[in-house]
Amino acid sequence: MFEYLIVNHHNKVRRDRLMSMFWPEVSADAARNSLNVAIHGLRQSLRAAVGDIAVVIHQDQAYFIDPALDIWLDVEAFEEQLKAAHQHLASAELGKAEQAFEAATWLYQGEFLADDPYEEWAMVTREHLRLCYLDALDRLGALRLNSGDYPGCVAVCLKLLACDSCREDAHCRLMRCYSRQGQVQLALRQYHACAAALRTELDVAPAPATTELFDCLRRREVI
Repeated sequence: MFEYLIVNHHNKVRRDRLMSMFWPEVSADAARNSLNVAIHGLRQSLRAAVGDIAVVIHQDQAYFIDPALDIWLDVEAFEEQLKAAHQHLASAELGKAEQAFEAATWLYQGEFLADDPYEEWAMVTREHLRLCYLDALDRLGALRLNSGDYPGCVAVCLKLLACDSCREDAHCRLMRCYSRQGQVQLALRQYHACAAALRTELDVAPAPATTELFDCLRRREVI
């Protein structure tokens, strides 16, 4: 309950919405009673932590976090950095874009509410943030590759592949990084890792463009 109110701290959440969200399979009276018990317990816990400060307010049949409180959320900071990064990209401020993408990826310390994986209300947000994180890694990797920061690009690509081993674009970017650093054997090995992941997870072969990169590497061409 507290997690939901915090994530939605800019809004007033109607009581009936909380009832239908957290107790969808019981009668309205039972859901109302459960909500009252939950709010009472939450307020007791908060009182023990922060004293008599009114954190959760009830007004006009809705509950909300006191807007006067100074609340910092990593989710909001993450999305703010992403917004700034895309604005810098649009303005061709590539250095600033790279810094903002890096800040965003640092803020993402794991899946949204990972300790509550079965909370239905959190699932859509969790997947949205995960995809934003993967996109940020992808864009950060591209910026570092284009700027010649090959070790930095390698680090980002490895993070991306740790989340999704079938990202063929990340495998190709790694192959390019290794090749440009004179580490051809690592680049060749990366192709085989890519092929193995695609075969195991999706039962498909690498795309022709990926195989073409591999053939260039075998001919000792810098890619």
